Amino acid sequence: MKPPFPRPAGAFALVMVCVMAGAGALVGAQGARGAAADAPPAFRRTEIITRDMLIGGVKNTVDTRVFSLSVSKTQNLHGLEVLDISWTGAHPTANIVPDANNVATGGGSSALSQEYPVVLLQCRGVDSPDVPPAQRLDPTTCWRSSGFQYFFGDSSAFPPWRLDMYGGAAQRAQVVGEPSGACNVAGLSARSWVPFRAADGTIYNGGNSGCAGMPPEASQGASGQAFPSNETYAVSGGDGRGS
Repeated sequence: MKPPFPRPAGAFALVMVCVMAGAGALVGAQGARGAAADAPPAFRRTEIITRDMLIGGVKNTVDTRVFSLSVSKTQNLHGLEVLDISWTGAHPTANIVPDANNVATGGGSSALSQEYPVVLLQCRGVDSPDVPPAQRLDPTTCWRSSGFQYFFGDSSAFPPWRLDMYGGAAQRAQVVGEPSGACNVAGLSARSWVPFRAADGTIYNGGNSGCAGMPPEASQGASGQAFPSNETYAVSGGDGRGS
C-alpha cells in the first residue's frame, strides 16, 4: 500500500510534549530488538529538556532532565522494519493503566494514556532552520494512525493547550484549527485540531472515527490497525530508562 509520504532516510522526531529532536527516519517498536545488542547505534543525541510554568506571570522551571536517545538504524529503512530504540534521563512514567503492554488490562494502545510517556513518531522533514519552511519538521507532517490523535476535545474552559506559554495567541484559543462542518463536537466547548499534511499537500483532519477525513492507510480506531504503526508510545522506568 502506498504511504502518503515517501519513507527513505528523511527525518525522525522524538516527541514528549512537542517535537524535541530530528535526524533520519524512524519506525518505533516498543521493546523491539532490530539490531545486534553490541552494535553501535547509528544515531545518538542528548538534549536538556525543561518543564516550565508561568506562576504569577513569572516563568518557573519545575523539572529539568538530561535526555539521551539512541537509534540502531536511520538509513535505507523499509516498511514494517523493526528498530532498536533506547533512552535515558526521561521523567519516570506513572502507571495510570496497570500494564502498558497488556491490552487485556487496559494497556497496549492505552499506553498513550500513561503519565509522561515517551512518544516516537516518524515525521517528514528536516530539523534545521537552514532549509525552507516547507521542508522542515512540523507537527502536521508527523504520522499518526488513528483519527483521535488528530483531535482533542474538552468541556473545560482551560484545557492544556490554552496554557501553552510558548504557543502564539492562535494556539491558545478555545478552538484551534477546526475544519468547518466536519464532525459532531457537541458538548466539547474546547477543541484543538492538528491535521496530517501529506507530501502532495493534501490535508487530513482526522477527528473521532476519522470523521473529518483520514489518509487511506490509517486506522479509524486505536486497536484496529492492520499493520505496525510508524509511531509508538513507551514507558520509562523509575530510573528514567526505556526501550
